[in-house]
Amino acid sequence: MRGFTLVELLVALALSATLVLAATASLVLAQRGFHAVDASAQMRENSRFAIEIIQRIALQAGYHDPVSAEPVSTSGAIFGMDNVLAKLSSNHSDALTAADFVSRSNPTPSRSDSKCASNADTACNNGSDALAIRFRATADGSMVSCAGIQLLADEPVVNLFHIAKNSANGEPSLMCSYFSSASRSWITQSLVDGVESFQVLYGVDSNGDSVPEQFKNATQIAHAGSRWESVQILRIGLLMRGPPNSAPVKGTTLPTQCTLGLSHHGLGVPSSGGLAVLATEPKDCIDPPSTLTNGAASTGAEFPRGGVRFDDDGRMRQVVVFTVSLRNAL
Repeated sequence: MRGFTLVELLVALALSATLVLAATASLVLAQRGFHAVDASAQMRENSRFAIEIIQRIALQAGYHDPVSAEPVSTSGAIFGMDNVLAKLSSNHSDALTAADFVSRSNPTPSRSDSKCASNADTACNNGSDALAIRFRATADGSMVSCAGIQLLADEPVVNLFHIAKNSANGEPSLMCSYFSSASRSWITQSLVDGVESFQVLYGVDSNGDSVPEQFKNATQIAHAGSRWESVQILRIGLLMRGPPNSAPVKGTTLPTQCTLGLSHHGLGVPSSGGLAVLATEPKDCIDPPSTLTNGAASTGAEFPRGGVRFDDDGRMRQVVVFTVSLRNAL
């Protein structure tokens, strides 16, 4: 009887180990690719839903049934705040003021008002905006609130889109807060998880020809004396993020994301003097630092904010930018 020599056995073991390692590496690579594709598809689905609900509510802004006997609301149909967290618990009316928000003028959030366990949590370092949309519902059920609730009464409706940390899963989420006339209180509902940044620019018609000449953020509208009634277009940017380890490649630090896109694409960017300018730096984000916003700190369009760097968490991220043309008189 013949057997294997020790040398032959060692060679066979080495070849077998090489094949097993190659097969394992291929399996891990395939699994990582599958998770990346799945995460990308989920982010696209989430972004489509977010766009659909924001567009539907925004198109209702300023609506008032012409046959309604109720007077036209004197409150603005559009209202926004830059770099804020919403705090509506003490508000028992459908009016929104700056007192209903916590300013995020500093890139480092407060743990108490952001529900974050750590200042390094990117769910809270987003510098996100808040967008309030007001309209008057009809009794025929053709209109809905931002929570998807069918409206069946002729009554004023206020919807607020903002970002908050979902206490159920710890994810930053696009939230809908709407005023309930029955309970005289604000009700907040999570719409889409994994929305890390929510940024809004407002296309303003300055000369009354119904054509917006310039995009401004909410702070610039307030400081420059522009009226919210002059807003014709909303430009909205969302930064979506996937689950942990969904990115195909992981770096040492989080790459910079421009939530509203890069300014060298040719979009007019409002300057502190109120004139439209084009930034020359290719890496400059739209809605750049301004003397009108947070003492020249980042207004939130750049993520991570203000040059702050975080370790790469391995999450896939995707920027979604869209515009909504308002069709009702505000």
